Amino acid sequence: MLSPELHSTISPLIQASLAPVFLLTAIGATLAVVDTRQNRIVDRIRVIEAQMTAHNMSAADGMEELDFYLGRTRRIGRAAICCTMAGISVALVVVLLFIDAQTSVSLAPMIEIIFSAAVLFYAAAMSIYLRDVLEVNRGMQYVTRRRHDGADGRST
Repeated sequence: MLSPELHSTISPLIQASLAPVFLLTAIGATLAVVDTRQNRIVDRIRVIEAQMTAHNMSAADGMEELDFYLGRTRRIGRAAICCTMAGISVALVVVLLFIDAQTSVSLAPMIEIIFSAAVLFYAAAMSIYLRDVLEVNRGMQYVTRRRHDGADGRST
């Protein structure tokens, strides 16, 4: 059992660290989604390269599609970097909360800045992810339109 003075010090500290830990959970889940998306893009790039090698796809069409997916890999990579930076920032906030409680030096201003940075990194990651989703939707509209025009015998 904790001594009364230790309990009065640790209990509020654990409560204060819960919000950042919940954010860390959300960041981890987002990072898993981003990683899965990145892996699917890489798999699609491999399929396109195989189709081009087997001459099942024209070089022009293949390069156009590869450019689209390479842009996506860069975008999703930036989202993963932002998620990772957010996670590192949140972990640092939790450590600083414990250090602040155990020392006479107030780290509150630093904690506020780093936590704000974590939230900004996470917002950036989500914004980049949203941009990728919108870009994919636009790409699918292009592919659908191109297939429809090809079925009608019209040139694109």
